[in-house]
Amino acid sequence: MARLAGVLLLTALLFAPFAAAASEASAVAPFLHPDEAALERWVGDYEQASPAPGQALSRARSAEPAATSLLPFVPYVPAERNQGAAGTCWVWAGTGCLELSHLFAVGVQDRLSVQWFDSNYNGGAGPDWAGNGGTLSDFARFYEGERTAVPWSNTNASYADGNYRSVIEERALVPASLIAETPNYTLTDVEEQRVQTRGVGQVQAIANIKAQLNQFRPVFVGLTYPNQGAVSDFLSSWYSGGESAVWDPSPYDGAQWDPATGAAHAVLCVGYDTTDPEHPYWIMLNSMGTANGLRPSGTFRMAMDIDYDAVYTHDYAIYPSQWEVLEASFAPPTPTPTPTPGVVPFPGQARAPTDPDGDGRYEDVNGNGRADFADVVLLFNELAWWAVHEPIGAFDFNANGRADFADVVRLFERL
Repeated sequence: MARLAGVLLLTALLFAPFAAAASEASAVAPFLHPDEAALERWVGDYEQASPAPGQALSRARSAEPAATSLLPFVPYVPAERNQGAAGTCWVWAGTGCLELSHLFAVGVQDRLSVQWFDSNYNGGAGPDWAGNGGTLSDFARFYEGERTAVPWSNTNASYADGNYRSVIEERALVPASLIAETPNYTLTDVEEQRVQTRGVGQVQAIANIKAQLNQFRPVFVGLTYPNQGAVSDFLSSWYSGGESAVWDPSPYDGAQWDPATGAAHAVLCVGYDTTDPEHPYWIMLNSMGTANGLRPSGTFRMAMDIDYDAVYTHDYAIYPSQWEVLEASFAPPTPTPTPTPGVVPFPGQARAPTDPDGDGRYEDVNGNGRADFADVVLLFNELAWWAVHEPIGAFDFNANGRADFADVVRLFERL
């Protein structure tokens, strides 16, 4: 109960000033307030994770884009991406990683159930239920054991744990037995991986994070706030700043960690923007709704030029941010697309696709005369459509004879 008391204390002390501003249902979400044992374990889980491959890819890539975002590929409804009162931010961020892995692996875009995870994790109740926090390592271990992912659209699989009752009673509000597990997706492997950001310098840390995003891998980011002031500053930014504001955690570098009010949160890094080299930033997808409409995409910007080796003063090193990715593979579905002959304009486009380099593949999907990121987005958004209405060979960039998400990835790599 000590951990629960900490969550409730943090809610009362830190989030009450924002309750008036957060009229959106269940908008004010308590951050995690781990006890000392849990906090030390969370730090240890990160340190023990295997390193993510391709750490320096972005450095070697001369054609690296100045800005990129995986947000168009994330299956979510911003107002519904809201953890509410429960400390399930880590489940939301982990599920986002899993959804993009699913899309990358087999070309299926589907929103996966956070509620099914909550209701099954550690029996769905007790001091170690999902609403009391966890790590990406915990998330990976759960799915490595279950080997099943359930769609959000299944009966009773939509999120219900945002009510304060779930926090008070320390349990998922929907019994696992009431959630339909058919249909479902089969996982074949799940692993947490650490993105190296410490001891390599700022330039390489940034390159390592960007390398993952440039491989269509969203990044799970564990954030820590050393005291009440840091939490309050973040919440003030979230509820009043709007999506163009950039949050900078640097002012609290070196601060003393306060066990009474120090907190943790998890978000999903889905992109970056360096078009203004003086003010580059990461694009973070949160799980706290839309801040009453001020953040219609449910995102915030985080400063990129920070000290990735910064720590808070404590008995052991507590870092302001921990960056990880999820390596997951799925059993493939068996689609049977039936293409029709003739390249025709995609939905909403006035011109037919073109083949700028004459190699038989139509990189210029929107017909504007050049191959760019807009073509990648259009090819992805209309995957189901072109699998039926376009000749597969025109867009089969991976040459496997079918329309799938791998074609979108190959087109992106050609830019």
